[in-house]
Amino acid sequence: MNRHTLIKLFALTGTLLLSACANMAPAPTAALNQNMGWQQRQEALIQLTGWRLSGAIGIRQNSDAWSANLRMQTIAIDEYTLDFIAPLGAGTLKLVGTPSEVTWTDNKGRTRRANNAESLLKSTMGWTLPITNMYFWLRGLPAPGIGASTKFDNVHHLTHLEQQGWRIDYLRYTAAGGLDLPSKVTLKRGDLSIKIVINSWSGFIKHTPEAITQPTAAAPTTSAPKPLINLN
Repeated sequence: MNRHTLIKLFALTGTLLLSACANMAPAPTAALNQNMGWQQRQEALIQLTGWRLSGAIGIRQNSDAWSANLRMQTIAIDEYTLDFIAPLGAGTLKLVGTPSEVTWTDNKGRTRRANNAESLLKSTMGWTLPITNMYFWLRGLPAPGIGASTKFDNVHHLTHLEQQGWRIDYLRYTAAGGLDLPSKVTLKRGDLSIKIVINSWSGFIKHTPEAITQPTAAAPTTSAPKPLINLN
């Protein structure tokens, strides 16, 4: 199956994309909202190094729109599996990362390989996901070692992040594994817009790293920025 046929298979109209995302509710459990500083919250999130999540993803680029149910299992920054499950039983696309390579498998079982996920997605689907940075961003953390602009709410959840040309907004958090983790996130860069709704976090792997360098975050704001969409 060529790239254009594959994209067409998973593509939806803008109305259906919004509808699909609306039907996938974020995790219902409210955030714990512990009153802790950003440094303390950041250290707790850094200790979470592996997880499973399920939800939905919607992607829009110019007039094209695409969506799928999403399953992700992460063991480390370079060890992960993402399943993109197409609507209406159209099949599953799989992205598997290992320390040596990344493999893309289409809904017919055919595979392609590359050294990094970003270029592989671009060549197969025409859009890309910042997979490496998402290892941090999905936990509500800036990626380490890269300049970042940040905003926080009054209990120091990350609510807005700008990093490497991406604008990330955290619209909702949920309690899971003793932590507050994102359950609704948007990522935007140029004409590419990504919406991720997470309805389940599980399978946590936690440890205390000997040394992890995180970027210095801006001083937290006293109140949360207004969300981009109605969360009710």
